[in-house]
Amino acid sequence: MSSSQSTLAAANALLSSWREALALTPEELRPILIACTITAANFPKLLVPLVQQALSEIQAGTLSVPAVASDASTSTAGDNKSFADQVRFVRRLRESLYKGSVLCGGPYGINALGALNFALDPELSDAVNAFGPVRGPENKSTDEEYLDRGRKLFQTIYQHHTDPILTRIGNSSQDLVQGILRDTYGKVFPWSKFSSW
Repeated sequence: MSSSQSTLAAANALLSSWREALALTPEELRPILIACTITAANFPKLLVPLVQQALSEIQAGTLSVPAVASDASTSTAGDNKSFADQVRFVRRLRESLYKGSVLCGGPYGINALGALNFALDPELSDAVNAFGPVRGPENKSTDEEYLDRGRKLFQTIYQHHTDPILTRIGNSSQDLVQGILRDTYGKVFPWSKFSSW
């Protein structure tokens, strides 16, 4: 098998596994999963029609965005329900794209979040922005608290592999270990306010 055939076979296998994962994903999360994939591939222009389609489906009542306890403040009934669901969807998508930017790169995240904002009408954008940042001024964590939170999350994910992984990373750069634990796992990833579906 040639190198190009091998690459094509690997790409087909990846696409097949991605389709299977998408089929198993709850319907309300599919646009977010697709948006994160588009972001990782750096095709932000594709986000605009995706977001507009999701918002149309929410408006029509064919896509629901269930509230979780942490974002119940956006729950309303009656005529404003679909608008509140749109706000909740955009807030969750923003958070997902922000977290994804840590993995795929800041410039890709900037492009994706810019495209998302472009897809919104001014009223919806204003309503989403009225909530302010997720990591707002009430977050007064110290570097030590971020590091502790990051280590706990890292431990939860990697379990008994934690120390060997951190040792291996630390052998190449102690700064990288600190950045991963404090900044990525301590500041960005642990915030599950909108992603605890």
